[in-house]
Amino acid sequence: MKRLLVRAVGVVLVAAPSTAAAVISLDAAVVASSPQSPVTNYDDAMTCDRGSQEPRAPSVPPRNLPSIVDLEIKRVPFRAPPHRFVESRYADYDEALEFAVEIEGEIDMERAVTPVLLVGDVEVSYLEALGNRRYRFLAFPPEEKGMEEGDTVALAWPGEPQQARRSKHSYSPP
Repeated sequence: MKRLLVRAVGVVLVAAPSTAAAVISLDAAVVASSPQSPVTNYDDAMTCDRGSQEPRAPSVPPRNLPSIVDLEIKRVPFRAPPHRFVESRYADYDEALEFAVEIEGEIDMERAVTPVLLVGDVEVSYLEALGNRRYRFLAFPPEEKGMEEGDTVALAWPGEPQQARRSKHSYSPP
C-alpha cells in the first residue's frame, strides 16, 4: 500500500492515499510520497518543516549552591507520608539515615529541581526544609549501601556531580 506523509496545520499524518485525499483538500502540503521508501523516522521528516517544530528550551545556566556550614548524621524513625491514590516508594522503610545540614544560604524549594546531597557517589534526594537555613536529607537502605566512611558530603544538582559544592564534611556512619 502506498503511504503519504502529510503536514496539515502542524500535524504529521501518515495515511493511505484515499484517506489522505480528504486531508490534502484542507490546503495541506504533501511532504513525502514514495512506495519504495516509506518514512519510518518521523522526527527526520519534521526537520524540513521549521514552522511546526517546537522551540528549544533555553539552557539554564548552572546555579551556585550554598556551602554546608554544619552536618549532623543520625538514624531516625521514618513513616512514609500517606498518599490517597498511590503508594510511596518509601512505604517499606521504618527508619532512615538523616543528614541534618545547615547551609550558608537558602534553597529555593519552589523550583522544579532541588539539590541533592552527594555522599561519595550516592545522590540522596529526599529533602525536607526545617527552616532558618536548615534542611534534612533522608537516605534509605539502598542508598546507604553505596556509602563508605570518609566519603565527601556535598550539595549538588541531580545528575551533575561534577558541579558539586564540596565541603569539609565527610560521612561517618552513626
